[in-house]
Amino acid sequence: MGSTLRIVADENIPLVAEAFRDLGEVHVLPGRTVSPADLTEADVLLVRSVTQVNAALLSDTPVRFVGTATSGTDHIDTSLLESRNIGFGHAMGCNAVSVAEYVTTALVEWATKCGRDLQTCSLGIVGFGHVGQAVSIQARALGMDVLVNDPPRERGTAELIYRPLEDLLECDVVTLHVPLLRTGLDPTFHLANDFFFASLKDGACFINTSRGEVVDSEALKSALRAGRLSGCMLDVWEDEPCPDADLVALADVATPHIAGYALDGKVRGTQMIHDALCRYCDRLHHWDPAPLLPSPVKSRLYVASNDAQAVAGCVRAAYDIMTDDRRLRGTMTLSPDERGIEFDRQRREYPARREFNALTVEIVGKDAMLSKRLEGLGFRVAMNP
Repeated sequence: MGSTLRIVADENIPLVAEAFRDLGEVHVLPGRTVSPADLTEADVLLVRSVTQVNAALLSDTPVRFVGTATSGTDHIDTSLLESRNIGFGHAMGCNAVSVAEYVTTALVEWATKCGRDLQTCSLGIVGFGHVGQAVSIQARALGMDVLVNDPPRERGTAELIYRPLEDLLECDVVTLHVPLLRTGLDPTFHLANDFFFASLKDGACFINTSRGEVVDSEALKSALRAGRLSGCMLDVWEDEPCPDADLVALADVATPHIAGYALDGKVRGTQMIHDALCRYCDRLHHWDPAPLLPSPVKSRLYVASNDAQAVAGCVRAAYDIMTDDRRLRGTMTLSPDERGIEFDRQRREYPARREFNALTVEIVGKDAMLSKRLEGLGFRVAMNP
């Protein structure tokens, strides 16, 4: 590739122009509408999950490098890239903390609704990659008992931490963090089906932030209407960007595929594909996004050492998940086409949300256990005895 790269990028990749302008000419477009005509002079294509990168898109284009600023790669035909000697960079794990914080916030909402103490609850994590591991760290900080299931990882390691899926279905909460796989040894398409929901512990809570097609929507609606679940939190949907209005109405938390949208994680993804492109081109170029990140709405919070609701209060102060829920729920009276447009707009114009570590919690009084729990969740903690 030439010294000045021609770069086409999804407009939803944060700070993409700032990150790549020293490497070439950056042209931003809506990711869902990128076409071969947009790539006729492109050296580099930078996408998020809404762009399907396949032969239909790349045929007869000069693209020599593709980067996705997402943790998942199921929207990329990596075999095609390899066969055409097209470089590839991705942001595996960039949004793991963001998704884990979403799950933590959802758990706090469920526990409040049901009057449950999370320290007495069990969590089943299906899929133990970057996100599943980050969820485990936060769940243990909340005091939960954690069980994990991941057949591919279990086969590839000698670790004894993995449990059969049947064991996880006995947990108080089950959360999915798997890729979408339609074939192979471990297909995940409609993993959560009628049998799955019928096998869950009565009164369990179900969370999905992975891919919408992992869940059979009709089976989930049946389980909810039958009263088998005490909670349902969904960030991903079949038939995005137009989620099932009935399922939205039945869910306790419904959001427009933004669990991984904390700004820190998104910018981390931008930085990761920037660095991957630099390696591919054998260029030395450092980009530091830290000075460009906005300050959080709240940067410091004070809690009392004897406050039983301190953890829940800190989590809500860092991220108000119900605001995202209300935004999506408010679109359900629109036509299907209008709902789809609004779904994408809410993702594209998602307000800056910082990870927990942008918030300093000052504990008034000594409380080593509270400090440990908050630090385990990622907050900065200061003691004020």
